[in-house]
Amino acid sequence: MEKIKVKGIEILKFVFNPLSTNCYLINANGYSIVVDPSNMSDYETEELVHEIRNPNLYIFNTHGHFDHIVGNGILKKFYANSKIVIHKNDSEMLLDPNKNKSYIAGIEIISPPPDIEIEEETEYLICGINLKIIHTPGHTKGSISIIGDNFVFTGDTLLQETVGIAKDYQNAFNELIDSIKNKLLILNDEFIVLPGHGEITKIGDERAFNPFLN
Repeated sequence: MEKIKVKGIEILKFVFNPLSTNCYLINANGYSIVVDPSNMSDYETEELVHEIRNPNLYIFNTHGHFDHIVGNGILKKFYANSKIVIHKNDSEMLLDPNKNKSYIAGIEIISPPPDIEIEEETEYLICGINLKIIHTPGHTKGSISIIGDNFVFTGDTLLQETVGIAKDYQNAFNELIDSIKNKLLILNDEFIVLPGHGEITKIGDERAFNPFLN
């Protein structure tokens, strides 16, 4: 587990499951936020649940691939009132192992259905933290990024010095690059990028060094 502090907010980063998928946790003011619960094993779940401080839990899925949603149902068992949030375009992936690609790994991942479906740009004030949810399609049709105060969760859209795979539908890669350039790179250089895989980076570093964006 890694601790990241951004303007007084502590974000915990975990790396879970065989695909080394990043999971993030914020605890504050009676609420907890989990972004991409990738916990798959009992040990991983124990590690994550040990750090969750509040039963009022929001679960954000940046997209519907199985390695980012595998912990949805597990957390729902621990926190019955938790809310799963995903973009409408990816909501069917929660319930379909073919669409969420768990079949590739030889397993069947079926998540509970979403409690909240994002359709347009939305803002949430949770535990005193303002989060703006923006639609950043390309990796999947319903990929989202979550913007806080000087940090952004980018899922598999923008990674350190690379970008997510985008080939699931026609023109997906162009849409991915458009999402990054027109919705993420407009953030200031010091914004902390919290990606779905790999190391944490900054918007300025990706603007300067990411070969897919030059």
